[in-house]
Parts: sequence; structure tokens; C-alpha cells
Amino acid sequence: MKSIQDQSRKSLALLMAIAIIFPTVGDAATKLSNPKTFKNGNVQGFNVTSRGWSDLNFVGQGWTHNSQFGQVKLRKRQTLSIKVISSDQSLHPGLTLWYRPGTASGNLKKGLAYVPTHNYPQTADWDQKNARDEETQKRVGNIVMKYMANGYDADGNDPNIDVQQQVGNPKVVSLKDGIPGTVELRFQASKAGIYQFAVGGINPYPVVLANKKFPVTVQVSISK
Repeated sequence: MKSIQDQSRKSLALLMAIAIIFPTVGDAATKLSNPKTFKNGNVQGFNVTSRGWSDLNFVGQGWTHNSQFGQVKLRKRQTLSIKVISSDQSLHPGLTLWYRPGTASGNLKKGLAYVPTHNYPQTADWDQKNARDEETQKRVGNIVMKYMANGYDADGNDPNIDVQQQVGNPKVVSLKDGIPGTVELRFQASKAGIYQFAVGGINPYPVVLANKKFPVTVQVSISK
């Protein structure tokens, strides 16, 4: 097993490479590729990598470009269910849900095409003040994403692996439904407005290619 020091060196090297590939200024924002809007009963397809939600070479954080994002409008106290089904049971999906303040009016387009950075925390707020489009330098305003919930598919994982320790985050939540490759996150809205979520893979089997994108099905249900 590789030492923590070896993993830290790899992570540092990767972060330096990312900085070269994706040069940014302090207030640069990342534009999402094909974020999708959901309503009650919608089923849509995403394409994600097996390590999109948690890449150990990226200090265990999520990787924006290897995940896919969706958004949904909720009223206060409505219950949201997001179910992710992988086409390959060896890919374990994980997802994080944030609230986008200032969206109580229900505008599903304003500002939702941007997120703060190329990497994201699975269990924390994710903000950027006075953000700019990193390519055009056009101002896109303040990006505020308040953390709400997370969960990952814990069925069929190697019992000898402590996922929380491996990811380096004791706040990631294991969810089981008895079916490897499937996860369902349930959440009751504390505020009205737009909620945005990221879907990616975590802790894949060794045979799963790290950079290959796999199709997953995302099903959304909202209580009336």
C-alpha cells in the first residue's frame, strides 16, 4: 500500500499540472458543460467518470469536468429524491446537493451555468465572489453554493477499504440499497429556490478505467 506521503506527492503534482492546463485568475469561474434542469418525474442521462465525485489523486475532492450537474426548483419543505443508476455496477455513483441563494424567484438559468472552480468539496459550501468567465473574463457575479447533503453508493465496495479514510473526509455519507451501482439521496428543502447537484463516481473497482466516461441514469422525484 502506498504511503500517505507518496499519495500527497502525487496529489501535489496533479494539482500543479491542473494549474497549467486550466490557468485561472483569483476570481475565475468554471463554466459547466451541459447542466440539466429537472422537474418531478424527469429521467435524464449523465456521463461521468468512475472518479468524478472523488479522485484520490485530487486530494479526494470532486472533479468538475468528470462529473455532471443538474438543478431543480423546490418549495420549502418539499422532499427531493435523486436516484442515480449506473450502466456498469462496478461504477459507484456519488452526489452532492447545494442550495443556490438568490434563486427563490425560480429562475433556472441565471448564473447556474457557472461554478467556482475545477474541483469541488463534497461536504461543504462552494463560493466565489465577483466571479469572471475564465475564458472571456466577463463578470458573472457572485457564485454562492450552500452545502445541503451528500451520499455515495456503498453496495459492493471492498470491505477492506475504509472509504471515508481513503477520501480523507469523514463527512461523506455511505448509502446502501442492496444494488451495486445505484444510489438514492433524499432531502427535504429548508428554503424555496434552486438546488444544484453534482454526480460522479467514487471508489471504483480496479478494472474500471479512471478517465472513461460511463452513462448513468438520473431520476428525480419531488413531493407535492
